[in-house]
Amino acid sequence: MKPRKSAFTLIELLVVISIVALLISILLPALGKAREASWTSKCMSSMKQIGLGFAMYMADYKDYLPPLDQNRSTNSWRTPKQYGMWNCIGPYTGMRDWAGEHTGSFWGAYKQRHDTMKNSVWTCPFNHRDAAPWGGDMLAESIYMTPVSSWGNPYQWGDPRFFLNIPQPSVKIHVSHATDWHLSSVANVGVTTQFDINRHKTGTPILFADGHVRFFDAQYIIDNITDLADDRDINNFNLR
Repeated sequence: MKPRKSAFTLIELLVVISIVALLISILLPALGKAREASWTSKCMSSMKQIGLGFAMYMADYKDYLPPLDQNRSTNSWRTPKQYGMWNCIGPYTGMRDWAGEHTGSFWGAYKQRHDTMKNSVWTCPFNHRDAAPWGGDMLAESIYMTPVSSWGNPYQWGDPRFFLNIPQPSVKIHVSHATDWHLSSVANVGVTTQFDINRHKTGTPILFADGHVRFFDAQYIIDNITDLADDRDINNFNLR
C-alpha cells in the first residue's frame, strides 16, 4: 500500500490566512501608536537638549538669552549673527557655527539646512525631511518672551534678553513647532500652523523658558494659553 501524504486543505489555508490578516489588523494600529510615542519621546529629548544649550549660552553670556533677529538691532555693538536660536544655540548642540563662514548670516547658510539639520536635535521625527529654520517644518522660538520696545516693532527682537527679567519662566512658552521662523500669536493658535500644536497628531511638546519640556494636547493649549495686551512685563504667552 502507498503511504498517504498529509497536506492542508484549501479551507484550512483560508482559515489560517484569515487569522493572520486579523492579527495584523489588530497589531498595526498598536505598532503605529508605539512608533509615534517613540518619536514624541525623541522629540522631547531633543527639546531638552536645546534647553540645555540655552542654559550653557546664558552661562557664557551673563544670563542673557540671544537676540531673536540681529538685523533689527539699532545697537552699534550688535553681533554678526543675524539670527538668534540656530546660530547662537546650535554650536552648544553639536552644530557648527555658521556665522562668518557663510556671509555672516544664517540666511546665507540656508542652503546648508539639509546636511546640518537633518537627524539633529533640531529635527522633529514626525517630519525630518523639511526641517529648516525658515519656511519649513521646524522648531521655532517665541518672539513674545521679549520686552516691549518703543521703536518700530512692539517687541524688541534685535537685542539680547536678560533672563532674570522674565517673570515666571516655568510657564513661559519658549520653543515649540511651527511652520515659520517664530511662534504665532495667541489669536492664531489652532487657526494657523505658525504654532503647530498638532505636529504630534494630538498635540505637541513645548520647551519652557526654565528648561523643562512637557507634552500638551492641542485642545488644552487652545483652552489655556494666555496673552495679556500691551504687556511690558513679558507676562504673555503663558501656559500652565
